[in-house]
Amino acid sequence: MVLAAAMTSDCVKQDEVYAPPYQRRPMAGPDTSRLKHFVAMNDPDAPAHFIRHINERLESGLWRWTAQHPRLRFVLPRNPGRLKLVMDFTIPGDVMKQTGPLTVKFFLNQRDLETVTFTQPGEQHKEWPVDPAWLAAEDNVLGADLSKVFVGEDGAQLGLALVRAGFVN
Repeated sequence: MVLAAAMTSDCVKQDEVYAPPYQRRPMAGPDTSRLKHFVAMNDPDAPAHFIRHINERLESGLWRWTAQHPRLRFVLPRNPGRLKLVMDFTIPGDVMKQTGPLTVKFFLNQRDLETVTFTQPGEQHKEWPVDPAWLAAEDNVLGADLSKVFVGEDGAQLGLALVRAGFVN
């Protein structure tokens, strides 16, 4: 009888045991956690928005120099509603003395917004309505192409004194 009980115990089906699956981290993309829809140049997270041609150094606690082809990236909230794109900057008198009139082409995500020729130095406020079809799900790139820049004795390119830029309602 003991032998019969021992033989039947081998016939009990046991669940198969598997190791837990290997835990993988998601593929790392660019860290967009500090990106906003609007940024002032004196914001501590402003450099996270710079793609190229914007100086890391903050001037007078307020603005940063651009070079000839500045690019900034922005992340928008879902369903942002009707937006305007704004950019505040100054064309310094010393820059314009060397360059003469300055033509600037502004664009959003490779779509032309406006081309303007500035003949006088000073503060500028530019504002454009944004067609929602122009917006990207991820990064939205605001760019400006300057016709020329001031080139300092040290070779530094100085274009606009950028104060703030981004999307507003």
